[in-house]
Amino acid sequence: MKQLATVAGLCIALSLCMGLAMGAGTTSVVVQPSTDTVAVGNTTTVEIAVTSATDGVGSLDIDIASTNGSVATVSNTTVAGNPDTVQTSQGANSVRVGATGMDTADSGSTPVVSVTLTGKAVGTSDVELTVAAVGDESGDAYNVTSVRAGTPTVESRDDTATPTETPTPTPAPTETPTESDSSSSGDSNDDDSDDDDSDPAVTLVTRQHRRTHRQ
Repeated sequence: MKQLATVAGLCIALSLCMGLAMGAGTTSVVVQPSTDTVAVGNTTTVEIAVTSATDGVGSLDIDIASTNGSVATVSNTTVAGNPDTVQTSQGANSVRVGATGMDTADSGSTPVVSVTLTGKAVGTSDVELTVAAVGDESGDAYNVTSVRAGTPTVESRDDTATPTETPTPTPAPTETPTESDSSSSGDSNDDDSDDDDSDPAVTLVTRQHRRTHRQ
């Protein structure tokens, strides 16, 4: 399987290099962003960009590798610029991609390939590039003077759920008796005591009447 991948990669490189002529100027190929963070079991996307392009990017042959496959893996490449042909070769910790007939931005930093990075275990793993060829849209080869890798960090995934806060019940207000209620109660007691008292004048008249009758 490894031999087949090597043969496929050589075919990509030969087919591209044979169709390129020198003279497109110098450029660099870099991983963007240079640092990234992904949780274990999750994925993120990094881009491969050609800087200082003067006539766009029309073809490429690049190997993208993870230096620590137990921490992170690379897969699922997508080539920008609507290429006419695309060839990929997936390795254990790498993927090689070749493309022709691309139509990209003519100048500046040009993203050419996006690749999926999957976090496998906590740690760091460089994403390294091996550039076999990069050509402009006119068929001239760029002189790649520098290549910059990326360094993604894989972190542990936080699966701890946030507890739901239980609302505190509000106590019901206690009713306070008013002053008018107390006064009414006192007045009622006074009325009752007045009813129980007997009139001394009435008692005296009754006794006198009884004495007169006996005489």
